[in-house]
Amino acid sequence: MSSSFLNEQLKNDIDDIINRALNVFQVPGAAVGIVAHGKLIYAKGFGYRDIEKKLPVNSETLFPIGSCSKAFTTFVLGTLVDEGLIKWDDPVIKHLPDFRVHNDYATQNLTIKDLATHRSGLPSHDFVWYNSNITPTEMYRRLRYLEFANSLRETFHYNNLMYVVLGLLINKVTGKSWEQNVQEKIFAPLGMKQSNFSVEESQRSDNFALPYSERNERVVQIPFRNISHMGPAGSINSTLANMSEWLQFQLSNGTFGKKQLIQENTLNEMHTLQFAKAEFPKERMYYLGLGLGWVIGIYGGHYLVAHGGGIDGFRADVSLMPVEQIGVIILTNNDIGGGFFLTSVSRSIFDRLLGLEQIDWIKKMIEMQKEEKSKKEAEQAKPHFETKLSHKLEDYVGEYENPGYDPIKISLVDGNLVAFFSQAKIPLVHKIYDTFSVSKDVRDPLFLQTHFCFQTNCGGDITELKFNFESQSIIFKKKVVNVGKNLKKSSDSNSVQ
Repeated sequence: MSSSFLNEQLKNDIDDIINRALNVFQVPGAAVGIVAHGKLIYAKGFGYRDIEKKLPVNSETLFPIGSCSKAFTTFVLGTLVDEGLIKWDDPVIKHLPDFRVHNDYATQNLTIKDLATHRSGLPSHDFVWYNSNITPTEMYRRLRYLEFANSLRETFHYNNLMYVVLGLLINKVTGKSWEQNVQEKIFAPLGMKQSNFSVEESQRSDNFALPYSERNERVVQIPFRNISHMGPAGSINSTLANMSEWLQFQLSNGTFGKKQLIQENTLNEMHTLQFAKAEFPKERMYYLGLGLGWVIGIYGGHYLVAHGGGIDGFRADVSLMPVEQIGVIILTNNDIGGGFFLTSVSRSIFDRLLGLEQIDWIKKMIEMQKEEKSKKEAEQAKPHFETKLSHKLEDYVGEYENPGYDPIKISLVDGNLVAFFSQAKIPLVHKIYDTFSVSKDVRDPLFLQTHFCFQTNCGGDITELKFNFESQSIIFKKKVVNVGKNLKKSSDSNSVQ
C-alpha cells in the first residue's frame, strides 16, 4: 500500500463519513490520521476545538489521549527490558521491596507483566484517585487496604492504579520520573514536541481543544479534569501530528529514522496476546485480550492492536494492523458521543483500506445508541416499593472511613443528605430502605454507577456505609468521636453545610 492507494475519491468518501459522524453524534471537533507503510497518508482536522469562538481543529491541536498513554508506559518498560534492568516476569517486589497489596500471595508474586495486562485480581478501585489530589506515593501506600475481587491471574480487571505502580517502578529502576523517561525515550527521539503530561500545560498552548459533554441531549463545555497524578495510566496530551509519529514508529520494527529505539522482538511482544479476555465475535470484531499496554483483537480477519482513551470531555483511539502496516488515529472532544464516533469512523476507514464489504457503521452506532438509551429508560421506569428509612436523616450524618480511601462525609443540607467525597459534592436521593442513589444532577460518570447503602449493628445504630461499585461493596466504618469522657457518634456533631 502506498499514499496513492488513498485516491481523491476515497479521501472524499472518508471526509463525508467523518462529517456525517460529527453531526450525528454531536462531536464538536476531531482530528483523524491514517498511516500506511511508514507514511502519513491522511491527516485532517474537523469541526471546532472551541465552539463559542469557532476555532477549528487542525493537526496541531492538543487533545488528551487518556489511556492511550498506557502504551507509552509499557514502551519505557520495554526499553528497560532491552537494557537488562528488568524482566517482564520479575516480581514487582524485587524492584519495589515495600510493595504491599491486600493479598499476601499477590504481594509476593505479582509481576510487571501482571500489572501491565490487568490480571492482578484487583478491581479498579478508581475512587481512590478520582476527584482526589492524592499523590502517587499515597496511592501506592493505600494498595495494601484495597480488597481483591479475584485471585491473581484468574480474570481481567482494568486497573489504572497498577499503572501508577509501574510508573513508580520505572522511577526506582532509572532514578528518573516516568515523565522524564517518556520525554527522553519517546517524545524527544520521535520529535513529539507539542506533547505534554498535564491539561494545565496544554492550556498554556495557543492551540488546544476544549472538553465537551452532553447534558439533557445538548452539548455543553465542561471543566478540564487534571489527572497528572495518574500520569502512567493516562495523562498524556498530544496532537494528530505527534501521534502519527508514534503510530509510524509502532509499525517500524522498533526503529525511527536510522535509530533503533527498542528491540524488534520487544516491540512485537508488546503487540502480542499476553492474557486472554476473549469475547464472542460481533460483526467483524473479535476481542482476544491484552497485550502489553495494548488491546488485541481480530477485525475482518486481520490482526488488530489498539487502545482507546477517555477522560472528561475527550475520547481518543489508536489502532494498528502490524501485518498490513496500516493504522488510524482519532482524537475527539466529546466524552459521550465521542465513543460512537470513534467506532463508526475507525471501522469505516479500515473497511475501505482493507477492501472489505462496506458496512454503514454510523447507522449501526445510532442503533446501539438507541438501545442504550432504551435500557436506561426501562431501568428508570421499573416499579419499586415505597419504603421508609429506618432512622431520621440526622442519624445518617457523620464521617465514614476506609483506610484505602479518602473519608466520605455525609451531611444534611437543606433537608437532604449530601455526600462529600474527596473534592466531589454528591446529593443523595432515597431509593429503597436505607439505600440512596446519586442525584441525576451529578454528572461524574463513575458516581452515576454507585449506590450508598447504610448498615446497622445489632442495636440498630448506623455503623457502616457500603459503597457499591463494580459489583463490589466497599465498606466505610462510621467514625466514632470522643466527646469529653463519653464516646459519641459523629452524627451528633454539627453537620457540614
